[in-house]
This record gives sequence, structure tokens and C-alpha cells, in this order.
Amino acid sequence: NHHTLDALVFAVSLGEREVDVDIKVTERCPYTTFVTISVTGGLDQLSWLVWPRLSICLYHDLSTAEVLGIGDHQKLRQRYEMPNQALHHPDEKSQVNRALGELLAVCIEHGRTQDTVMMVDD
Repeated sequence: NHHTLDALVFAVSLGEREVDVDIKVTERCPYTTFVTISVTGGLDQLSWLVWPRLSICLYHDLSTAEVLGIGDHQKLRQRYEMPNQALHHPDEKSQVNRALGELLAVCIEHGRTQDTVMMVDD
């Protein structure tokens, strides 16, 4: 049942702090799945750190993920000319994709699901 897997919350321990990483499926297509990832909770003492919501496309056939948008900016370009009005880095999309990879690596290494997980034999 896909609907039971459409939202997962991971608790990630960062030293003495714990943050929640919410992963939600927003759309399913035959070859792609769209998800949003947001980091919440545990950041109250780190008021300078704001982790924006990431909009991501998962490509099934390529086994890859691409960040499509970050926060309210939902159409990241491959490259930005310098200077630009929004002050984006020339390689902004590459940096955001790298940050996604680092976040997922931290979830794998230090995270635990807060949901009940059932193992099902095929």
C-alpha cells in the first residue's frame, strides 16, 4: 500500500540535539516520484540555522534524485549568470544537490525512523 509509505519522519541525533527530518511523497508517476523534505524540531537553540523545505524529483530508471526547488524558490536553474538579482551562486543547484546528499547520508548514519516499520516478504 503506497499510502502508508507516503510520509516518514526520521529522528537524527546531532550531538545532544535531535532534529526531525520529514519526507513526504507529493506525487507518484510511472517513472518519477516527487517528494518534499523538511528539517524541523530541535533547532530552537540554533536560531541562526534555518533549513528550507526541499522539493525533489526521484528518477526511478536512473536511480537518482534532483532538487527542483528550495524553500519558496521552486525552479532552480542549472547555472546562474553573475551577477544576478537574486544573488544565487553560479552553481547553486549543484550545491543544493550536494547538501541533499549530505543530509541523506546523515539520516542513514545517525537517524532512526519514528514510525513503525513492518517487514513484508514478497
